[in-house]
Amino acid sequence: MLAKRQVLSVFFTFALSLTLYANKGNTLSTEDNPTFFTTYWKLVYLVNEEVNSSTMNREAHIIFSPLNKGKGKFQGASGCNAMLGQYEGNEHNLTIDKQHIAMTMMACPHMKIETKFLNALGSVHAWKIESNNLELLDNNRSMIIRFEAISKVK
Repeated sequence: MLAKRQVLSVFFTFALSLTLYANKGNTLSTEDNPTFFTTYWKLVYLVNEEVNSSTMNREAHIIFSPLNKGKGKFQGASGCNAMLGQYEGNEHNLTIDKQHIAMTMMACPHMKIETKFLNALGSVHAWKIESNNLELLDNNRSMIIRFEAISKVK
């Protein structure tokens, strides 16, 4: 089981590294009409503070796959580790079970951001897109996470 997990970790790290390299420096404009699904969303705001990706080992981001019967998958990076998981949602609602997020197991200097990011993902109940930003909202409809649309992902 451990060997299988290590192989998956290496695979996801490699796949996410390729995605990061391909998307670095490309920001979508509002004319590109970013959509919730299949957009590379770069983390820019997290629970009352701006996020500076230059202090992270890996740019924190998330990519949501389209829903199928109210369920979908996501992949991304938490600022240190690669992550993937499942979510439930619809046109406005979104829930992520943070207990079932699979992640690589690297230690990085800025683990505080990763921990804060994962806790915030577990508090999400809704979403909205404003301009080229995806805002994830808590149960009071207060923004707790903001992402910027960087590029479309196939």
